[in-house]
Amino acid sequence: MPNQSGITRGCSIAVSGSNVHVAWWQSAQSHISMTTSSDRGATFAAAPCCDWRTFPDPNDPNQCGTRPACTFVMAANPPPLFLNDCGTGTETGRNLITADPSGTVHAIRNWPLPYLAADVLDPNIIYVVADDYSGTNSNILFARSTNGGSSWNSASVLNDDGGTSHQYFPRIATHVTSDSPPKSKLFTIWYDRRRDPNNFHYDVQYRVSVTQGVSWHSSLQLSDNSAPIPLPRTNRACCNQGVCSLINCNSIADCPQDYDECKLPALAPANLCFFGDYNTVVKVPTRPEFFQAIWADSRSVIAGERDSDIRSVGGC
Repeated sequence: MPNQSGITRGCSIAVSGSNVHVAWWQSAQSHISMTTSSDRGATFAAAPCCDWRTFPDPNDPNQCGTRPACTFVMAANPPPLFLNDCGTGTETGRNLITADPSGTVHAIRNWPLPYLAADVLDPNIIYVVADDYSGTNSNILFARSTNGGSSWNSASVLNDDGGTSHQYFPRIATHVTSDSPPKSKLFTIWYDRRRDPNNFHYDVQYRVSVTQGVSWHSSLQLSDNSAPIPLPRTNRACCNQGVCSLINCNSIADCPQDYDECKLPALAPANLCFFGDYNTVVKVPTRPEFFQAIWADSRSVIAGERDSDIRSVGGC
């Protein structure tokens, strides 16, 4: 959709009445932009829009020519480029946050990808969350628009730990309260390492607003136990037609069913740490105020290796 330089990642969509809002992160200048359709996605006001901040002079909108400009939402920076990914030394272009106390040896990829949500009562109010690595740690940013996305207020830090631990991969959803008349209710979740002084183990934290994002309750822990980032597996099980064995995968013939799990160097470094943004929160339409959250949780240990499970909890 955007016509711009750099890499576009993490498109997110929110629907409010007949309006369809789409946001993304643009790598060239590390910021989040968006555009809107007022006819249920049939056409967009700016398609392709021109994200003029990515051009050589980021302060000159005239570089767009006749193309409409994308709407600027907020700046959002990725982590610094680390030289090593899990000690292999083979990846030099990843944006990573450290995964264990040893520093940059084990790390996971992280990009400041936006997530949109539309207010359920006022179609002109839109919300966005993203993680930002502007200083020495990753924080959760929140911003809102009260005019259908035409402009946005200044982003604020949503995590309230006040420390230097990492917070990342935020999600946001909106619902109505059971009040009469009902109010809008916002529910955000993210991965949070504030309880580990080594900045390694994570929990899932959440925060609620019933003032359309003007103010927020203090954040609370959603997960009932901390978990570490899964480190590289020392033994990899290769399963072929239900028969599993610990082998060295040298070709796809060695492991036709689970070739990707072998992590061959041809695909990825053998010791690659990976922790994806596999979490979300959604409203339960039949129950006012009620949300359901899911996340990846690696507290379990199987055969001496960390095993990631999908955990879920619902509540208001």
